Amino acid sequence: GDELAVEFNEDIVPGYVGDKDIIVTAKLNQQPVSHEVAAHLSRRGGGAHTENSIFLSGDFSTDFWLNRETMGTVLQLGVGTNVFALSFDDEGHAHVHIAGAELVSHATVPTGVWTYCVLSYKASNHTLNMLAQWDNSSERLFENEPVSQTNTEAIHYSDDNRLHLGPVTAKIHDLSLFNIYRDVAEAAATKYQSKDNYVYGLVNYWPMNEGHGNIIADQRHTHDITLQDTWSIENTNYMLHIEADETAEADITRINTSRGDSYAIELWAQMNTQPERETTIFETGSVPQNRLRLYYDATNNLHLDYGEKSTTVASIEDFPNLERANHLALNVVRGQAASFYINGQRTAVIAEADMPAMEGAVMRLGEGFDGYIDELRIWKATLSESRLLSNIYNTLDTADVYSRGLLAYYPFEKTGTVNGVTTKVGTLEDQAPGSVLSGFAAEIATGTTSSIIGSNFPLKNAPDETRLIASPVASERKVVINLTGAGISPRDIEGTTLNITLADIHDLHGNTSNPIKWTAYVQQNTLKWTRDSVNVIKKYGADYTFDIDIENKGGQTEYYTLYNMPQWLTLVDSERSDDVQALKTKTLRFQVNPLVAVGNYDVTIGLQGNNEILEPLRIVMKVSGEKPQWAVDPTKYDHQMTIIGQVYIDGILMENEESMVAAFIGNECRGVANAEKVRGAAYVTLNIYGNDTKAKDKDKAVTFRIWDASKGVAYTDANITLPDAATVPDGSPSGTTITFAQDRLIGNFDTPAVWTKSDNVEQLIPIHQNWNWIAFGVDPQSHYLDHVFADYAEWMMIIKSRTAYNDYNGAQWWDGTLTAAKANEMYKLKIDRLPTTQQSEPNSLLAVSGRQLKDDAERAVTLTEGWNWIAYTPLTTMTVGEALAAANPQQGDIVKSQTAVAIYGSYGWEGSLKALEGGRGYLYYSTDGQTKSFVYPMVSAASAKARMAAPRRAPEGLRIFKPVDLGLYPNNMTMVIQLKDGDAVVD
Repeated sequence: GDELAVEFNEDIVPGYVGDKDIIVTAKLNQQPVSHEVAAHLSRRGGGAHTENSIFLSGDFSTDFWLNRETMGTVLQLGVGTNVFALSFDDEGHAHVHIAGAELVSHATVPTGVWTYCVLSYKASNHTLNMLAQWDNSSERLFENEPVSQTNTEAIHYSDDNRLHLGPVTAKIHDLSLFNIYRDVAEAAATKYQSKDNYVYGLVNYWPMNEGHGNIIADQRHTHDITLQDTWSIENTNYMLHIEADETAEADITRINTSRGDSYAIELWAQMNTQPERETTIFETGSVPQNRLRLYYDATNNLHLDYGEKSTTVASIEDFPNLERANHLALNVVRGQAASFYINGQRTAVIAEADMPAMEGAVMRLGEGFDGYIDELRIWKATLSESRLLSNIYNTLDTADVYSRGLLAYYPFEKTGTVNGVTTKVGTLEDQAPGSVLSGFAAEIATGTTSSIIGSNFPLKNAPDETRLIASPVASERKVVINLTGAGISPRDIEGTTLNITLADIHDLHGNTSNPIKWTAYVQQNTLKWTRDSVNVIKKYGADYTFDIDIENKGGQTEYYTLYNMPQWLTLVDSERSDDVQALKTKTLRFQVNPLVAVGNYDVTIGLQGNNEILEPLRIVMKVSGEKPQWAVDPTKYDHQMTIIGQVYIDGILMENEESMVAAFIGNECRGVANAEKVRGAAYVTLNIYGNDTKAKDKDKAVTFRIWDASKGVAYTDANITLPDAATVPDGSPSGTTITFAQDRLIGNFDTPAVWTKSDNVEQLIPIHQNWNWIAFGVDPQSHYLDHVFADYAEWMMIIKSRTAYNDYNGAQWWDGTLTAAKANEMYKLKIDRLPTTQQSEPNSLLAVSGRQLKDDAERAVTLTEGWNWIAYTPLTTMTVGEALAAANPQQGDIVKSQTAVAIYGSYGWEGSLKALEGGRGYLYYSTDGQTKSFVYPMVSAASAKARMAAPRRAPEGLRIFKPVDLGLYPNNMTMVIQLKDGDAVVD
């Protein structure tokens, strides 16, 4: 109901205000499918496949856009299986293999044209339908084609049930998979519309619009695809090729910054060959004090010279492919820090006070550089990290609303005409608005052999905006803007940001106004959440509920549905589809699964009412677990030393403020510190305590461990690289090891020490008195039982696998058949008190250090018919369905923990067991008569952030019945009971 208007501080001339003075643009919802970006498969390439297995049972359908160049297989479930495959022969006939049967179409599909394909299988009558459409053509490849029931009943799933794409030379995008039968004609009616998470029956959806990297994201977040081929980006883009013996120069005389200005420089760069000498990417400054130079050394390490100082911003060890196409960015934020980024990842932090201004007559590009440069952008602005990195993979829209602060922009192309056709043409001109509007656009000067050529950088076109029809209504001091809405539905602009420009407004004295630019957020829906977001902070294993109201501001009853509910969130005492009366408010109660894994979650659920506009509610949740029990009492020691450093995990700065670094002398913790923000970046200030005598701690080696709280992983045997010796007051040499010395200071906030992880991790397994079902996801550094269970030397222990046994009497292990603790094996461990035991309780966490299991061969789980003892080896918590997806569970399969059970039926896994937890063992009952093997999903970097697990103690709550002590017995049995009050079932 708010008005879109501008009010002036003096009278204006209303009659001079017209449609030409108003520009309103927006990026609309429900954008049409575009062929600009697609995955490019190759017959000789590696193809692509999902990370997790997919099992087709019952009805299913799939659709996608395909531009095929050769014969070959487009989709196949598994390799060498007879479950499902779709391919095309040389003549374009479609071949569908389903359940061992092969169907061949009479009609053909052409090559070299974008074709929409939809295939649908109906299990009730065992029929297949497939439709292909291109240009103005439409072909029914299969129509109610029968598939033998004998074949469908004989489906045998192999160990590899991942969905494979290829081998075929083709482009493909907008691939979707449904677990319902879809009428192919109805599906084709929406072929030009991209999908969202609210489409009924949609199981997986891969838009394939990334255009870079080797991961095709599943919009459902369960089955990302690993792409081993390339991407196709259908745009016209140019880049500058600089020969090895030449240098390009950009005029920067009009865009120098002063000492207090924030600025940023970003570009794409790629070398033809590995350098054998120093190779400059860019350089500014005329004297050493204002020098700014980014360059590769002869061994491919990337360095930045700033003033009279220098630092390595990326090493060849962490980034072995630095010579390939990379986006490089330097962002100097005055008052905070200077940061360097490679492909959007921060790799170095520099004291901003040390950064010179960007000065000089020219920016030199590519000295000694044989390669390519594109999308050179120079900003004079205080840019946040998100703002800087949001446009890495696309060109810029140079409209003023998007490019304020853009001093120089060299995309090496501009709009031009070729043979009378408007297209993009190569150019050396600066395309920044200030340069173009001046009428004297600056140009990059190049050598005689350097040239502009077609670009191979992964750059998409700038997103297009739609201009909306707007008409002004002016009065003495006010202009009201009305949107006519012609051709635009409320859903198209709901929740979008309008970019508005009002210009050339006349006052009574004949003056005209400069452009006035602002934005407005669109919110038309009458059914609303009363809050925009919910923040949840909870401990792993703890119950949590929250209430939130929905409000109907309209005059009629709203019938609503909730969409995109994550697996870990459920409604209490209400349904996902219901109604709320006119001008009323309704309270919804949500419950969070107590076993949702440690990590940071950021999801958005949708509320859709009568007008089909989805109102978003953002839920930001932080689930924390028990940290490693690293602690030190400083009062026990008379001296200390200090290290100031930063932690890099796989070359990426560790910035989570709950993360820790701990120092150890021997096995004793002598210091622990959290990562803290200083000057806009994360540093660790670690005090290490000791007694400075040779008989005690002097000159003893100090080792380090890292706790990455964002992933819930503790890395042992961490590496440390010391800064230059000049930063160590006592003259301690630089290197990778240190010893304890009184009052030693290593590193500072300008030249910090650097910690990096090793390959070893510490797994923390919750332990309680009596019986525990445990398993190791790391290969222990020592397999001897007395080493693995050293912290329980005062306790009596019994340990048994399915086939072996041993016990410990407080002094030694008996000569049992189980002599070594191995990874990927389930054990039942009993810990009990001895007469000599002094501790009141056993250590609640069993710490096992070793190499994390990674190879499929060492992670494989074998299932035979009947009961199996299985180890859960990931260091992550996953839902039962996700963890056991590759096991191809059958109806009647059972999995149970020490305290809960789940049974597989028509609706998937059901029961009290909701998730599998790291460090735990489980019993699995398989109804399959054949022996089979599977591996748990490998969690991707993107999803690991919201899944990493931490150990917990069993939650305690109010109980009506006194429960049996946890772990009192080694075995259990299961009953599924329905409660009744007379004939009525109790909910």
